[in-house]
Amino acid sequence: MSIQPFSPYHYVDLNPERWESRLDELLSVATADHVRRAADDLAQDELLKEIIFELYSFPEKQLHSAKTPKVPKKICVIGGGIAGLTAAYELSCKGFAVQLLEAASRLGGRMFTHHFDKDTYGELGAMRIPANHGCVWHYITKFNLETREFVSHNSDAYLYLREQRERIEKFRNLQNRFNLRPPGLSCIGLSPLDAAEQFIRYHMSALSVSDFRSIFQEFAIPPGLRVLEQFSLGQLTRGDYRSGFGYFGPDACEYLGRGTGMVWFDQASCLQFILNELALKEPKKDEIVGGMVRLIDSFRDALTKTGVTVALDSPVTAIEVQSKSNVRVFWRTDRGEEHRDFDYVICATPAGATLRLRFEPPLAAQVYEALTNVSYASSGKTIVLSNERFWEEDGIFGGGSYTDLAKTNMVSLGQQRSSTEPRCTSWLHCEQRSGC
Repeated sequence: MSIQPFSPYHYVDLNPERWESRLDELLSVATADHVRRAADDLAQDELLKEIIFELYSFPEKQLHSAKTPKVPKKICVIGGGIAGLTAAYELSCKGFAVQLLEAASRLGGRMFTHHFDKDTYGELGAMRIPANHGCVWHYITKFNLETREFVSHNSDAYLYLREQRERIEKFRNLQNRFNLRPPGLSCIGLSPLDAAEQFIRYHMSALSVSDFRSIFQEFAIPPGLRVLEQFSLGQLTRGDYRSGFGYFGPDACEYLGRGTGMVWFDQASCLQFILNELALKEPKKDEIVGGMVRLIDSFRDALTKTGVTVALDSPVTAIEVQSKSNVRVFWRTDRGEEHRDFDYVICATPAGATLRLRFEPPLAAQVYEALTNVSYASSGKTIVLSNERFWEEDGIFGGGSYTDLAKTNMVSLGQQRSSTEPRCTSWLHCEQRSGC
């Protein structure tokens, strides 16, 4: 699962007893005003949003209660993305001796701000922060970073489907390009977003509070959700498996998939998609003024103050467990291979990067299986620098336009930043479908 109770931005102690206690506490807070399962869609939506908000909250009490060791332990954090940075920072604040190793020549991982000059920039990676991502907001507040609203949806933006361009609010003008009638559910009169929302809301209603306990506490898929877990989003929307919701015909799948970006998740587990939607459904999103790099730079400065040793261009090659209290880490530098012994090692790296490491003894079969079962969407962005904000002359102030071309999604900037700015976003997963 890509969604985690403590958010993917934060390292926590996953001791089973503390995990159970923490999750019970979160769920009890989230459901305090809901003594029974919600009877209507709106109330159910609010209940699930509250649960997600609590699950993504910053674990302040847990970190505060963690005691500072009498004898500082030596810890190696592998990976300088946001997960590695937060792990290194919080551990160093507790008095641990931390060394962070990053294979790339920069910190930040998928947070990557490209600067054309001092004032002009664009995001090649993560670019927006939902209001319910409590862990990220904790550090934004802590480092006193300035934010502003990020406009995700704009009905004045465009849909370009089957060689016809229309404003999103004029979606009906595109419908004669598709066969949206049965067999399959009719999408006539529905925008791509509204059609997708029907599908999402139906399957989201299957979730209950107890399901969150099963998924995040017992790591088990409840029987009632196994179909959602075993079939992909594409299989359920196309009707390869007929759920109670029904299915969409081939043209309708193209219409809603290309017109919303759902096609990017075509091969993802439907349950994973629904859980992600719960986390991202929060309409209020913000961006950091100056780019996401401001958050990364703030962590870098904080690590310097807490005494963390940061080594860039240092790809780790092997991890050898020498004893219960000694782990040896090997990495490459421009001077050759180096190694050092630590008390603990934290791998804050993507699954694929972790699998490339040599572990001695080898990883347990179940751990290896779990890592190889994690897949990632192949995606990329292109930032286009322009001399004028021409999209504003067309009445577009923020929001994304969708196409069925190789450039599947284009995001226009909202607020004025400088006289020259940006951008066009393309998802390589869809470009590969197009043979690009």
